[in-house]
Amino acid sequence: MKTLRITTVALLALLLCAPDAFCARKKKQETPQETTEDIERQILLMQKQKELKKAKRSATAVEIPCQDYDDEQWYVGTGKARVRSDKLSTEEYTKLLKSCQLLLKSKIKGRYQAVVRDYFEQLDVNEKSTVTSHIESAGQQVIDQYLDDTQETCREETDEDDQGYVTVYMNVKISKRQLASAMTDGVAKQISKESAKDKAMQVRFNEEKFRQSALKVFEREGKDAKAEASQGE
Repeated sequence: MKTLRITTVALLALLLCAPDAFCARKKKQETPQETTEDIERQILLMQKQKELKKAKRSATAVEIPCQDYDDEQWYVGTGKARVRSDKLSTEEYTKLLKSCQLLLKSKIKGRYQAVVRDYFEQLDVNEKSTVTSHIESAGQQVIDQYLDDTQETCREETDEDDQGYVTVYMNVKISKRQLASAMTDGVAKQISKESAKDKAMQVRFNEEKFRQSALKVFEREGKDAKAEASQGE
């Protein structure tokens, strides 16, 4: 009888404890499965974020901010600079602006020689080489002064990258018609001053013909560039 009671008590204890033990084992088995699913979801989420970031960078690479080109009406100088975000300042913007201006100066001074040639082809002037050098020199000064006063037309910055840098894009656009007028007025003043000092250098400067030559050369260049771009497409 005593043995039977002990056996009965042990059996009851086993029955009472069994469900808890079973649940505990089940939880131990389920917990790793839930953790694995969470990890897989996190991995998928990270992959999607990387793909989105990559797609965004690709789109940015195709569409370059502030990118523009010369045409019949405008000259454009573009530039970019990669700068640490904590070093970005007015000084960096000014340096980039100067870079755009230098690009424009180089471009326009090259075309200015073509303007002078076109102008003198319309005139009958003695000692043409001497007169040409004076007009070319006067024009170089005018171009420098005019472009030094230009300001940025566009400026955009990228978000900070993983290394703490941002890329600044900028361009400067100037009207060819306004430039032609400024050059004509400036050269006329310079020639007038030189003629007053040196009687041998009294040049009859035809402002209207010079302005027409400038516009003809500038606009023709824009048309040629546009035609080349169309052929490239």
